[in-house]
Amino acid sequence: GYASLIAWLPAFYIEIGASAQYSGSLLALMTLGQAAGALLMPAMARHQDRRKLLMLALVLQLVGFCGFIWLPLQLPVLWAMVCGLGLGGAFPLCLLLALDHSAQPAIAGKLVAFMQGIGFIIAGLAPWFSGVLRSISGNYLMDWAFHALCVVGLMIITLRFAPARFPQLWVKEA
Repeated sequence: GYASLIAWLPAFYIEIGASAQYSGSLLALMTLGQAAGALLMPAMARHQDRRKLLMLALVLQLVGFCGFIWLPLQLPVLWAMVCGLGLGGAFPLCLLLALDHSAQPAIAGKLVAFMQGIGFIIAGLAPWFSGVLRSISGNYLMDWAFHALCVVGLMIITLRFAPARFPQLWVKEA
């Protein structure tokens, strides 16, 4: 979502009638929300189940993308900031959650490396795929819907996480 928003959020708002300056300001506010989420959410996750905060970060993203779909002109600052806050919080929380899956540093490191490698490949393809969806549909609604569906998929995966059961399984494999 982040790379696609960086690439397409201003163009989306320009297309629906906003000025270039306003559209760029929305991108700046999304980035501000992202920075706040990246700093605040991991700090809040020190002493609790990180999955709850990751779910909150995903809900914020979903709210932002749904706002872009259904009410883009009503509260664009809110959608940009909420989506940014969720995106910013989700990235470090995912990495921390991966570390919760094993007490063995080597195993945790391998999992984080795998997640980052696959994650950055997906993140790199997302703006391209967003452009393809825009070319097919003629607007950005399919793009935002695609991202909303991805967030729903991540929510389902997050609900399935159970860090307590993984170390026992991985110790047997190691």
